[in-house]
Amino acid sequence: NDSLRLASDWLFDSQLQGELHARGHVGVEDVQNNTTIYGDTLARFAKGNYLLVPKRPLLLYIDSSQVRDSTGKVNTKFDTMFVRADTMRIYQGDSARFVAIDSVRVYRSNFSMTGGKLIYDQIHDVMTVFHSPRQHVWNDSTEIDADSVAMLMKEHHMNRLFAVGHAFSTSPMEELPNTGRVDQLEGENMMLIVEHDTAKQLYDMSNALSIYFMLSDDKPDGVNRASGDTIRMDFKEHKVIRLAVISGTEGEYFPERFVTGRAKAFRLTAYERHDNLRPRREEFVVPWDEKEKMRDKR
Repeated sequence: NDSLRLASDWLFDSQLQGELHARGHVGVEDVQNNTTIYGDTLARFAKGNYLLVPKRPLLLYIDSSQVRDSTGKVNTKFDTMFVRADTMRIYQGDSARFVAIDSVRVYRSNFSMTGGKLIYDQIHDVMTVFHSPRQHVWNDSTEIDADSVAMLMKEHHMNRLFAVGHAFSTSPMEELPNTGRVDQLEGENMMLIVEHDTAKQLYDMSNALSIYFMLSDDKPDGVNRASGDTIRMDFKEHKVIRLAVISGTEGEYFPERFVTGRAKAFRLTAYERHDNLRPRREEFVVPWDEKEKMRDKR
């Protein structure tokens, strides 16, 4: 129809009952929102004005933007966001929203996320993730964990991220990889400011604690442990370039001679980092391709 394109092996459509059912290699494209959902089965209910896709569906959102290269030429850049979950619902109309339920995994070029339940309010461009013991978000090399996460979107790109409840952030030092030097923030709530898909500032609010590894003339120069009402980290080219403690400041500095070879000893109590949980591009394949791969392994 005008808003949806659907393909499947089998289709049942009853206008009298207000229901549509499809199964077998199902693919449905929302023309207006540039999204496509794949699954083994699908149901559409006119009364509730929503689509239901059970059994580990896969959603693709294809985004494009105009980027000017070094010569001044404007090129079209495509970036696809992938979402997986146990079940998905897509509501249309005045309350248009997308809901992913259980084992939610999201992947984009420099952004990924895991959580229990995801709700994307298309009208207000707000995404919330909750309903899991911890929600995990990665932006470039920065990882943020919290009880729940809310994101304010701008043209389908994250603009502000709010981590609420026992928030914890880690950012490995890119200047000294594989040394165990990881900048850390801990607090009740955090706010990450993102511009053009790149992290700019991270605010740690309420009972803020930090571990910040220092550099001097591009050489390691010890570590600073600080606490305060609010702590702010500034990023440039994916690196932490400044840390500021605002109000109620307390801290201590450890010279480099105490840090060399012992960087992993400088951890906040709630330290946690989960690179093994981070979604990878190769896991986002259409359901029938996934089944074929499982058969090949057997």
